[in-house]
Formats: sequence, C-alpha cells, structure tokens
Amino acid sequence: MSLATLRSAIRVSNQRSEHSSEMVIEQRNSKSSPGSRNGEEMSKADAFTEIYLWNLNMDRLIRVLQRLELHSIRPQRELKAYAIRLEEIRAGLNADFADVMAARERADEFRFWSWRIALERQKERAN
Repeated sequence: MSLATLRSAIRVSNQRSEHSSEMVIEQRNSKSSPGSRNGEEMSKADAFTEIYLWNLNMDRLIRVLQRLELHSIRPQRELKAYAIRLEEIRAGLNADFADVMAARERADEFRFWSWRIALERQKERAN
C-alpha cells in the first residue's frame, strides 16, 4: 500500500468519524437547555455524552496508530509508546470523570433524601 493510498484511507476514516461525532453533538445541543449554553453546569446526559465521545475518539486514534504500525510508517516501538501514552491519558481522565460524577451523585442523593424527609414530615403534621 502506498503512502498516498494510506493517507486517503485515513482521510476517509476521519471524515466518517467526524460526521458521526458531529451528529451526536448536534443531537445533544438540540436537546440541551438554553441555560447550559450560557456557562451553567452541564446536565448529566451531556457529561456522559462528552466522555463517550472522548473515549470513542481515543479508540480511533489508537486504531490509526495500529494501522501505521502495520505499514512501518514509524518505528513499531515508538508507535506502541504513543498508544500506551494515549491509554494512560484516557485512564486518567476517565478516573477523574468517575470521581466527579460519583461526588455529584452523592450530593444529589443527599439533596433528594432531605427533600423527601421534609415532605414526609409535612405530611405527618397535616394528619
């Protein structure tokens, strides 16, 4: 396979991935509230969509490196080191994301619990 053919194949693959990513982003933006566009905290669905897209694109980057490995574009050891670094970065961001989302869920759990208790107490007083 020539270098021109490889570049063409990568370009087509990138166009497809950009198109599918753009569709997900467009769908998300059409569903999000006007406030989330003005700097307010993103919804849970938006946050999970973003991490999904991050992981999807990381998978694609790693596959590109693996394809380059097959065609001896760069030394195999160097490409493997890049792929490992990408996996390391991905793992770190995913772990940070999980920590933040877990803290957010605990805060939501406590807030809803306190609302429920207050509502139950009001009901008891009314009876």
